[in-house]
Amino acid sequence: MSRAVKFLIAGLVALTFAFGSAQDAEPTVSFTLVGGIGGSGFEFMGVGGDIDGIRNPDLNVKVGDVVEIILINGDGMTHDWVVQDTDLASDKVSVKDESVRFVFTATEAGTFIYLCTEPGHALPEFNVGMFGNLIVSE
Repeated sequence: MSRAVKFLIAGLVALTFAFGSAQDAEPTVSFTLVGGIGGSGFEFMGVGGDIDGIRNPDLNVKVGDVVEIILINGDGMTHDWVVQDTDLASDKVSVKDESVRFVFTATEAGTFIYLCTEPGHALPEFNVGMFGNLIVSE
């Protein structure tokens, strides 16, 4: 195996373990997002607290926080909430007003992209669609 391939595999393993599963833990931070089509196309709309009414909001947490994401389907199309290049992924919601709860522990500082993985719903490289930043600080 080439050195470059070993480096790539090591990087992917590190990203996989950047967050821990905490489905049964009590959340210290909670965010509610409505996934759907808004005035600017596909979007996650923040609900409540500091993210209320913000399209594709930055989600700010600290290392060690137990983070709860509540994703509500706002339009009847299939949506999910996934942190790019990690194993963090909510279940999909396909029925209007259906919701899913996803909980994890933030274990590594950094800025990570969250998005909907349904085809055509998020194109972060073009600044289009359902994506935002999960910002984990020390």
